[in-house]
Amino acid sequence: MKHSDKQDVFELIDEINRCYNESQSLSDQWFDVMAKQYSHCVALAKSNNNIVGMATLTDGEAEGVGQLNVFVLPQHARQNIGANLYRTLIKRPQLQYKELVAHTKESCFSGSAFAKRLGFEKEREVYQLTLKLSNFKSRKKRCRLEKVTKDNLHKYNKIIEENLGYTLDKNGLTQMLKDSDVSTYLAYIGDNAKTPVATFTQQVRNGQSAYIYDVAVAKKMQRRGYGATVMNTCFLKLLEADISVVELLVDKTNTAAINFYKYLGFLEEDVIVQWRGSLK
Repeated sequence: MKHSDKQDVFELIDEINRCYNESQSLSDQWFDVMAKQYSHCVALAKSNNNIVGMATLTDGEAEGVGQLNVFVLPQHARQNIGANLYRTLIKRPQLQYKELVAHTKESCFSGSAFAKRLGFEKEREVYQLTLKLSNFKSRKKRCRLEKVTKDNLHKYNKIIEENLGYTLDKNGLTQMLKDSDVSTYLAYIGDNAKTPVATFTQQVRNGQSAYIYDVAVAKKMQRRGYGATVMNTCFLKLLEADISVVELLVDKTNTAAINFYKYLGFLEEDVIVQWRGSLK
């Protein structure tokens, strides 16, 4: 992928969003970093000098695991474009993964069929929940938000590790901070509090919607209503930025989290299927 491909790549994603009712979003920062440092992680398919498909293969949730994303315009489906992009990426010497993870929407039959053709197996299912902020009823309680930086990274890692089982190193933080659409926050109860009660990450998409993930409340602070307070503050901040829709994913087996977000007003939009394939 070259810098000269930027406009065509952005137009491809816009068309994918329109055709499949998706909310994928690319930032200028993401493209610049990928084109300059990680071009080997991207494969493009062209027809008559127009980009009609794109695949990315990047580091996943653990060492040796890659995250696969494939986008092909619907008018060019069933032409083996996705499979060819996939084969191109896994042959590159810089991308030697043992396993790959991919995600599809349950409502997108072609995506599920593609994953099966590649030999991937269904691993888990999560609900895609959405909230229209016009329907959001603000609560009085608010918290203080502080962006995660190298100076407070240890506080973030303490909460994330005890809830999600991993940590973020300084290199990972540096890459995350390069994307202006992504913000990770620590939440404090009280203006003078020094110990955060929770953390979350938000990614603004297309300037209209936001995806929230890695929401975690410190173990000692759970069951005190702080989760609702943190989300209330998050939603108010997004409203101030003219964001209209919030989206998040919750594992179908996590009944407590599903009930919590439905209590906040979220509705089930779709089911996201996680697939895993072996390259051994």
